[in-house]
Amino acid sequence: MNDEKQPLLIGPNSPLDNNEIQTVELATGPILTPKDEKVKNVYHPASERHLEHPTSNFDTMIHLLKGNIGTGILAMPDAFKNAGLYFGVFGTLFMGFICTHCMHILVRCATELCVRNQRPAMGFAEVVEDAFAMGPVALRPHSQRMK
Repeated sequence: MNDEKQPLLIGPNSPLDNNEIQTVELATGPILTPKDEKVKNVYHPASERHLEHPTSNFDTMIHLLKGNIGTGILAMPDAFKNAGLYFGVFGTLFMGFICTHCMHILVRCATELCVRNQRPAMGFAEVVEDAFAMGPVALRPHSQRMK
């Protein structure tokens, strides 16, 4: 069995040539994908990441479970006692859907901001800061505080 961790996202790990010009479509239009023939060089954040210790698929699953379940699992029996069996089951499924949806939105925003700023990776605080800095004009001065 191979004990070496396999990277979650596989892509080319070669640096870009200096003579290549990268174009990024900003908020004026739809996001262009590599399938579009109009854009030849689209910035791909995942292909620019050079990780010393990449996260495997199993590690990612454990991190998701830890982040979503965490210590809240200890409060579940009391929550079900107070909510009841039927409302507790449906309420738990509904809250799970909301949490998963919000995580999905956050990851999509992080990916879009990485492409716009041509950065290989961003933390969640950096995503919030850049979203406020590039968002509505009234919220731009507050970007540092939101970080």
